[in-house]
Amino acid sequence: MRADDLVIGSGVIEGAIRNLVRLRLDGPGMWWGRQRSERVLHLRCVLLNRQWPDFVKPRAGVGHLRLPGEPARAQTHDAKAAA
Repeated sequence: MRADDLVIGSGVIEGAIRNLVRLRLDGPGMWWGRQRSERVLHLRCVLLNRQWPDFVKPRAGVGHLRLPGEPARAQTHDAKAAA
């Protein structure tokens, strides 16, 4: 694996989990059901992989869905409390 320049170890995975999951779903007082948390994580993956424009295109004309070209930046609970 090292010859193929592949990462060995769990640090990269743990960092990705922290970035992708914990920062969004593990705030104080948050409770998530499995189905809803999986939907949020799917959207977060789309956003972090810079695939939002491709994700929005086929949904743009769908009746009740009005997705912006770029989602609004979320604030952490700390930033909201300080404002």
